[in-house]
Order: sequence, then C-alpha cells, then structure tokens
Amino acid sequence: MKWSSVSKCFLKYMDFSDKDNKDEEFIKLRYTYDNLMKEYAKSGMGSYVKQAQVLSYSDEKFLWQNRFLGTSNPEQLVKTVLFILGLHCALRAGAEHHSLSSIGFRSQLKYFFPDGGEQYILYTEDLGTKTNSGGLKHKKISQKQVTIFPDTEHRECCPVYLIYKYHSLLPLNRKCEALYLRP
Repeated sequence: MKWSSVSKCFLKYMDFSDKDNKDEEFIKLRYTYDNLMKEYAKSGMGSYVKQAQVLSYSDEKFLWQNRFLGTSNPEQLVKTVLFILGLHCALRAGAEHHSLSSIGFRSQLKYFFPDGGEQYILYTEDLGTKTNSGGLKHKKISQKQVTIFPDTEHRECCPVYLIYKYHSLLPLNRKCEALYLRP
C-alpha cells in the first residue's frame, strides 16, 4: 500500500472518528503522524506541484513558421482558433473550450466594429466554470472579460482576423451552438 493511501485513511479516521481527541493512544498516534509528515515535508516529499510549461514567443513563432497554425485547411483553422482563444482568453481546460458558444444569447464572443477604430472581440466568461460556479459563494465575483485586439502588423497571425474568419465560415443553419465544429 502506498504511503499516500495510508495518509488518506488516517486523515479520514481523524475526521470521522468518534473517539475523543483527548484519548491517550489517539494523541500519541496523531503526534507521531504529525512529526512524520513534517520530516517528509522537509525532505521535499509532497511539495512538487505539477504545472504546465510556459509557451515562449519563440515556441509560438515556431508553430506559425512550420505551419502547425494557419488557415490553409479547415482542420488547421480550427486548431489555430483553439490555440488563439486558449492563449488570449486564458482558457485552462477542455471544459472551458467545450462550453464556448458561437450563436444566440449564450455566445461568449462579441464582435465590435467601432466607427473610425479597429475592430476587436470581447470574451465574457460563462458562469459555471471551475473557479466561478455562480452559487452563493461566488455571487460577488464578476465574470472574467478579455478584450482581444487585432495585430495590424501580422495579419496572418491576427487573432481578431482569424477568429472572425473562422466564425464567418461556420454554417448558418447548424443545429448546435458549439463554437468548435469538426471540419
């Protein structure tokens, strides 16, 4: 049995035990466990946090130059829009991408074409995400809003142009509201 399994069992026992915390055997066991956990923490056990690697500008440039991203075919365009929205809107999980809607009142992407100004896209986070479930605890948390501005120097990499192009190529009479469709 792994140590983490033993730890979990002991913690559950401590939480659900009807024993009094003043019981002599229980106190000895708790102190022993506490000291053991402190020793493991000093040695670094359990302190590693798994996290994603940062995508550098040179990595992104590599993806564009080697045609992993682009508009030359429908599959490539879908992957490019997925990458751009994940990067610019900080979408962390597949569920956030999956919940993106492209039509109707549920659409999280709003296109703006100001007079005399550059068009931009406003992304508004949907309620019911991992960090904002919309319940009483999250009543005062405002929805995340991200403005995506165009890249006028590099039209082929411009997020506004690419998202708008993808959106304009979606069929008008589709039955689902999902943003990402299979090519």
